[in-house]
Amino acid sequence: MKKLLLISCLLLLSRLSFAQNNTGWVLLTEIFTGTDVARVNLQISGDIPNPAGCPYVGYLQVNEDSSNRDDILSIALMALAANREVRIEVASGGCSRNDHPRVRGIRVR
Repeated sequence: MKKLLLISCLLLLSRLSFAQNNTGWVLLTEIFTGTDVARVNLQISGDIPNPAGCPYVGYLQVNEDSSNRDDILSIALMALAANREVRIEVASGGCSRNDHPRVRGIRVR
């Protein structure tokens, strides 16, 4: 019984560790915002992960009220201007306000 409980806990923890998905190392091809809201939209050179099953997957989106929105925007702008690769963390627990895959973070190299 203890072994079964331990195995179940390990499986649950391993599933939680993969809860966030990322793009792998890709290039940004476009950054755009709306005219009426401060959402940031990111287009990439690779496939767009969609772990939350969002209905629209044409681009990745940062909600206007995300606490790290400005950080993501400045890193993305720098990476696009310098033609550097990025790896974007995509939320598995919900879509953006416009039902696109939601960006949680970004890393540049």
